[in-house]
Amino acid sequence: MGLASTLLYLISEERAAGGRLTNTSRTGSARAKRKNNVVTTIRGYRVKLGQADQAIQLAQMELIPVVSAISGFVAYQAVVVGPQSILSVSTYRDRDAANAANRAAADWDETRLAALIDGPAKVTVGDVRISIAGASEKPSAIAAPEAAQSVDNSLLELITR
Repeated sequence: MGLASTLLYLISEERAAGGRLTNTSRTGSARAKRKNNVVTTIRGYRVKLGQADQAIQLAQMELIPVVSAISGFVAYQAVVVGPQSILSVSTYRDRDAANAANRAAADWDETRLAALIDGPAKVTVGDVRISIAGASEKPSAIAAPEAAQSVDNSLLELITR
């Protein structure tokens, strides 16, 4: 099963379970712990035929500088699922940062991305329970080497806390 299929399966399972987040810790308030957890947002878009690459390029030029400047930003990925389907996956150190980024992304979707997509994004937000990043010898073809190393270091720092 590919990354996109796995993500979509997990999202559908979470929605089928009523969207409840659980915390198995025996100490402290689950609500307080969730507020301080690392949070990931998955935004799913149905793009007009042939517009996936243009939508991703537009996000790279306009949206990523905005969301990456938000205090608490950890990582952003854009995934082409098919000719008319893309996902963005963004991760933040806490719920407040994720909420701020989601507001910025929603505004950007309406004002800049609307001509390239069919309808609003399907948005799923959740607390990260497991995050593992391997050391990469080669950075992403899109990201600068410094940015890729920075993301790897940020994720490792979060994991080892």
